[in-house]
Amino acid sequence: MDEEYFKARAIDVKDITNRVIAVLCGNAEVKQMSDEPVIIVADDLAPSETVQMDKSKLLAFVTRLGSANSHTAILARTMGIPALVGVEISEDWDGKIGVVDGYEGKFVVDPEIPVLEEYFKKKASDAEQKKLLLALKGKENITKSGKKIKEISKAIREELLQEGFQIGDVEEGIMIETPVAALLSDELAREVDFFSIGTNDLTQYTLAIDRQNAKLDSFYDAHHPAVLKFIQMVINNAHAAGIWAGICGELGADLELTQTFIQMGIDELSVSPGCILPLRKKIRETD
Repeated sequence: MDEEYFKARAIDVKDITNRVIAVLCGNAEVKQMSDEPVIIVADDLAPSETVQMDKSKLLAFVTRLGSANSHTAILARTMGIPALVGVEISEDWDGKIGVVDGYEGKFVVDPEIPVLEEYFKKKASDAEQKKLLLALKGKENITKSGKKIKEISKAIREELLQEGFQIGDVEEGIMIETPVAALLSDELAREVDFFSIGTNDLTQYTLAIDRQNAKLDSFYDAHHPAVLKFIQMVINNAHAAGIWAGICGELGADLELTQTFIQMGIDELSVSPGCILPLRKKIRETD
């Protein structure tokens, strides 16, 4: 296929096809990892491979192919696993000590002792910050000015029912993921109970940039004024029609935009479970 977008979709379809065939043939065994925690280095990883890995043994993964906005990379963030994509890898790395710096996008192979000690300090500091966030469990997502923000973790309905939660009437809403949907949101608002703004696709279609194409990563700007103007338009049109609007996508957990979204009047932020406490902290610190 010539189109990069369809090439990425073909990879997803092939992954699903191979998985279904393996299950039907009785060969759907999970690949065994090392007995010790490891960093997985590969040309590429399919989403199905990533989700089956033993998280207790997986420190991080590094791939030669892929995009920072690919399904596999997003899944890694959801699982709380550091990941680097688009890295020129070497077979000589096998068995060596390595450090994946997810904050700065670095992969350090065979680090010298002082460098390794510095990263151990950073890891300890990061663990301490996460420990402090636990104090926010059970607290409300409320700003200093009193505005409440709903946060929804991406858990399925069946899991909630199994845990004894009572599920009320289901509201009917639509995803706003394209510029045309945003532009027509005033009319669409009359037909639904809520809007969920899919910022990943809204960004790529607004900027005409395929988020699966690693060559275009430097042009993919989710903070672009055009994207933010569309989000504001959708929120305004939702509220004018008496319905609520939420954000579903990577931007929901982007702490640099949390205050902006609150000022826009967003009602809900849909994020991965691991992002809830940092987001709650940011909301409670916001005026």
